[in-house]
Amino acid sequence: MNHLRDKGYPHPEGGESCGSDCMVHGLITCFTGLGWILQIPLRNDVRERYRVRGSGGGDWLVLSLTPVPVNTTWTLY
Repeated sequence: MNHLRDKGYPHPEGGESCGSDCMVHGLITCFTGLGWILQIPLRNDVRERYRVRGSGGGDWLVLSLTPVPVNTTWTLY
């Protein structure tokens, strides 16, 4: 997402498969179960870029009440 935000187009090689953001998210999810909190800013960026309706409050509700694999898929796709 950083490359897309900074350059305005997707990373030509697909980006990192497991960078530092991924590691932090994994550790926080593993030890606290709260990794979903880190997805809220990403969802906001995607919503602004593609003019999708929604809010941070709605994101919090969806992310906090759905299983991690489901809400991660919704965030990425």
